Amino acid sequence: PLHIMHTQAPSAHGSTHVHLSDGDVLVAWFGGQSEGADDVAIWCARRGSGGGAASSWSTPSVVVKQSDEAHWNPVLFWVGAVLHLHFKVGNDIDAWRTYRATSLDEGGTWSTARELVP
Repeated sequence: PLHIMHTQAPSAHGSTHVHLSDGDVLVAWFGGQSEGADDVAIWCARRGSGGGAASSWSTPSVVVKQSDEAHWNPVLFWVGAVLHLHFKVGNDIDAWRTYRATSLDEGGTWSTARELVP
C-alpha cells in the first residue's frame, strides 16, 4: 500500500503516479494545512524499485507552488520521453486555471509551470 509520512502538509490527497524507466515510481499529490488553504502546493516523492533501503520513499518535496492560492488535482503522464504534470490553481472552482510543467529527467527537475490556456 501507498503510505508516505508527511507532516509538512497534514491535508494531502488527489494523488497520481507514473512508473519510471528504472522501475521506480513517482507520485504527486496536493497538500497543505487544509484543503483549499493558500499554502496548498503540488508535492512529489519517489520510491525505488530495489529491495531493502532502495525501495523506501524519498522525502516529499514541493515541486510547484505557482501562487499564494490553493493548488489542486495533479496529473502525471508520459508523452514519449517527456514527463508532464498538469494541475489546477485557484481558490474558487469557477476561477481555477490549468497549468503544466514538464520534466526531461523523470521528475528530477521541472520546467517553469505555464498556464495551459491563458
